[in-house]
Amino acid sequence: MVELFGDYEKDMPSDDEAFDLEAIPGFADGDWPEWPAQLMLKLVPGSIVAKYGRKVDSVFNGEFLEFDAADEDIIVSEMKDAGFACSRDDGFVATASGL
Repeated sequence: MVELFGDYEKDMPSDDEAFDLEAIPGFADGDWPEWPAQLMLKLVPGSIVAKYGRKVDSVFNGEFLEFDAADEDIIVSEMKDAGFACSRDDGFVATASGL
């Protein structure tokens, strides 16, 4: 969070200030928190992206990554083989995606 405020050249609020979500740089324009579909471009191994992913352009926020749901089992298997710990949590995904 400190880096985020620094990137926008804004001072961090003091500890005694009331929390204001709108004060977080990037929140109002949808740039924070990070978009999981876009963050996957950085985190998913390139070999998995090349085999199963599609890079898609959005109108406002740039490129993001999509996978076919039908490939879930093989993608999870390959992610585990690459050293990732994988478990299914639909509620977490919904929360992380802002739903």
